[in-house]
Amino acid sequence: RAYLVPSFEVISDKRAILHRLFDPTFDPTKTVIIEKDVDSTHKRLASMTGIATITKDTPMEVIVRVALAAPGFLVLADNYFPGWRVSVDGRTEAVMRVNYTFRAVWVPEGDHVVRFSYEPASLLWGKWVTVGAIILACVLYGAYLQKKHDII
Repeated sequence: RAYLVPSFEVISDKRAILHRLFDPTFDPTKTVIIEKDVDSTHKRLASMTGIATITKDTPMEVIVRVALAAPGFLVLADNYFPGWRVSVDGRTEAVMRVNYTFRAVWVPEGDHVVRFSYEPASLLWGKWVTVGAIILACVLYGAYLQKKHDII
């Protein structure tokens, strides 16, 4: 489910991506298809060696240990969805949508810990609304007790 890929192709049209994915000459273990152009520091390599091992796998978080002899893409064969974040050794990176539906991140050579976490904006808003409601309830209850105390 987590694998390393040395090279990429940029194809922005969704139909063209699907066409390329089903092309018999396409090898997803050697190339990923990215919908948007990437940073010029990302190199197309002919091959690479490395290991990707999932060390934690929950619905909200996937942690992968990566050891690479050369830089490349770590592909996580899980659905891309807005709200997923990724960090490499604690440094925030861009989650890329690859091969039409998967998630990936560019990883430099060496040993790294890659953390995919699901942190949608709606979850953050929900937390703040809940905290605000609790504070408001406490203020109103305090005002009620004060008013009750003033009557007695």
